[in-house]
Amino acid sequence: MQFYKVSAVASAGKTHIAEDVALENAIRADQKSIIAPPTRRCAAQIEASLKQKLADRSKRSINVTRIDRDTTGHVGRTVMDHLKQAAGAERHDKGEILIVTQAGLQQCPHFIGAGQWDLYIDEIPAAHANWSKNLPHTHGLLTDLCQLSQSDGAYARVEAKPGCAAALQRMADNRERDEVYHLYRDIVGKITSPHWAVSALVENWYRTISADVEPYPVNDPMPARYPLWLFAQMLPSIFDQGFHSVTIMGAAFDESVLAKTWSAMGVGFRDQPRICARLARQSRCAGWTNSDREHPNGHRLRISYCTDGAWSKTAGSKQVSPTDERPWRAAIMDTAEREWSGPDYLYLVNLADSELASERMPHGTALPHSPHGLNCFVHIDRVVVPAACLPSPEQARFMANGGISHEELVTAQHRQTVYQAVCRSSIRDLGCDRPVEFIVPDKETAEWLADFWPGCTVGAAGFFGQIWRRNRRHAELTSTARMRQVRAIRAELAQEVGDQAVCDLLDQMSEIRPGSGVTDALYIKSIRHANYGTDDDLIFAGTAFETRHDSDIARYRQVPVRKCDFIATLAELAQQGEVEKHQQVLISPAYFMDRPDPDRPDKPRRRGRHNVVVVGSIVMIDVDKGALSWREWGKFFPNVEFLLHPSNSATDEYSYHVIFFLDGPCTATQYQHIARRIKRLIERRGYGAKRRPNGKPFHGIDATKLSPENLMYLPSRPKSIDPYFFHHKGDPINVAAWCAVDVVVSMTVTEPEPQPNVSVSSLCSTDTALLEQAKQEYRALADGEGRHQAFYRLGCQLYGLGLAAAEVRQHLAHADYDGHQRRKGEVDQVVNRAGRHAYRPKAVA
Repeated sequence: MQFYKVSAVASAGKTHIAEDVALENAIRADQKSIIAPPTRRCAAQIEASLKQKLADRSKRSINVTRIDRDTTGHVGRTVMDHLKQAAGAERHDKGEILIVTQAGLQQCPHFIGAGQWDLYIDEIPAAHANWSKNLPHTHGLLTDLCQLSQSDGAYARVEAKPGCAAALQRMADNRERDEVYHLYRDIVGKITSPHWAVSALVENWYRTISADVEPYPVNDPMPARYPLWLFAQMLPSIFDQGFHSVTIMGAAFDESVLAKTWSAMGVGFRDQPRICARLARQSRCAGWTNSDREHPNGHRLRISYCTDGAWSKTAGSKQVSPTDERPWRAAIMDTAEREWSGPDYLYLVNLADSELASERMPHGTALPHSPHGLNCFVHIDRVVVPAACLPSPEQARFMANGGISHEELVTAQHRQTVYQAVCRSSIRDLGCDRPVEFIVPDKETAEWLADFWPGCTVGAAGFFGQIWRRNRRHAELTSTARMRQVRAIRAELAQEVGDQAVCDLLDQMSEIRPGSGVTDALYIKSIRHANYGTDDDLIFAGTAFETRHDSDIARYRQVPVRKCDFIATLAELAQQGEVEKHQQVLISPAYFMDRPDPDRPDKPRRRGRHNVVVVGSIVMIDVDKGALSWREWGKFFPNVEFLLHPSNSATDEYSYHVIFFLDGPCTATQYQHIARRIKRLIERRGYGAKRRPNGKPFHGIDATKLSPENLMYLPSRPKSIDPYFFHHKGDPINVAAWCAVDVVVSMTVTEPEPQPNVSVSSLCSTDTALLEQAKQEYRALADGEGRHQAFYRLGCQLYGLGLAAAEVRQHLAHADYDGHQRRKGEVDQVVNRAGRHAYRPKAVA
């Protein structure tokens, strides 16, 4: 599948050049073109521009038609009728231009004579959408007609049940204007469309069906904790309808979600030759150095920001200060009105804040919530954007499941909207010399915008009484560093089991291969490319050990066995086994091979991670004395196959072992990622990773048993409760799919080691004396005399003397070198919090 692209900054002239190309095609070659802008306002703007150009340049009559909600009642049907008439004998060989919005284009069921038309998509379409409703009792209108398939544990594809497609289509059409059907119309239309892939959050789907949505209190604005979440992704086939050519135009096209997701689906994008050539020629004449990324008029621009932290709707609702009860969103609006009340200015806010903005910014002009492509505000020089267009946490997790990181989604969704809003101002006018000023909420967005305007000025909004700053001391925690770590982890997780390592392992297993009845070639193929879909398939259980101190990694390597035999053996041990726990065999899911230990060359560990060659077919989870019952796992993983049996010391239903099946062998890194992802999925369902009296209930998963080299006892009959063995039917875990998503970066920050002798040369003599006095006052206290509170007061005093965080850390460590050495966590807590209550110590008379 091949599409054309045009990637150029806003105001570069993409739309005007596309109009020129469409006119030339219609006049000279009698070709037909469709231009699809994002909104009706843009469509009217393009129509007026085309008719003016046609009147100025040609005496030939060219049909220019606009179809949208302003000109017809049913856009899709009107477009289809127009294409049918254009394909007739009378107009078959005549050039014409059709202008229809992107939403109207998607309503057209099929395109008659599409091969005669060139399609130009003006601005990048939204390639994803989400739908969330709390439907504990009325969900049957949708769930009775749909079913889940292709599940990966967390998400599953939503499809029409056999024989229910017609009923869903009637709901999507809603010709009788049923107001209840209207709530479902958008998402049902995507479910029935072959050009959208709709997925559901599996747990919420089944909770909704069972009416287990856990509603919040009545006075809480949130309706429930587990609403029905559906996510839709646009497929490339929506524009692959047999058109002569398809061109998508937009700013920073390669950073868009559409470009990333469609490229992963195999779509190829290449530059549209005619439009890109004219853009390059036009940009060279205007003095642009890089029309794809840079504007030439950055010297006119100042970008101000209000916070160093990330911006969101929640952050905008926070109080400015203890003395200023206004939310930050209102403070930004008030400041813009106070500073810019003379000349007109533009603002973009969220829909929920429209009334608040009209009250607090009466001299401002509201931008449309979709400001793309408009040039009717070019006379205005100032823009303020208090809006937050961030993805919801559920949407971010779903997109991460498809390989789009949170940072990429924020850039494509929030920052691109801010960029489109500010580009409606006079900054797009290359012939204007007036200074331009933008106010955006956060520093990251300001710096991202600055890349488009080299030479602009970026700084904190100087007219704010208080700048809200968060603690961002370390460059290791920046978004760029996180993305670098994510890419490195993804590359490691994508590595397959090495052929040579498996061959070397099989050479050491020669004594067990003849008894298994599996040939060498079949064994190598099976251990690397097995796909365990039925109970008769072979699985690789790993390595058994006699005791937990046993280090013989070659004595009991498990031969491949049928899955049904493996399950039957575990069930028999769990229900009728009479072997004591410590006399039972232990098993590791990994296969080991003797290799040098890079970390301990003097005393190598035979059962260490460095010796893991390949992990077999199972993932083992140990749950002990938490609040997560074994009965809950079927609800959390409804489509995944796993086994459950109690541990030997279990006294209730909260101590047990869980065994998941994999669809193929994996590396040690992949195994640990899958095990940790299972733990994270449980934590996202409302369970905590630690025991806290007032926090979330502790799930009980042993975090030390999530590595493939760890051991777990085979089932033995529990002493205190009745035995049970639960086999949950489903699909095995897809290793490739689970390793491609939910990558968590553990960023370690290197802190300076505290030294007993601390330099105080940065302080004057008076401050040095006050510093030593404060430390001596702390040291003079004995245990039980408020030493913990005094340690916090010491941190406040050190900040009050003007010391930086690293210096405060060193002086705190130096003050505590008298036998009461504190843990690093306590020092970190004081360093992070004491700066809020800093005060200067007083000298003792």
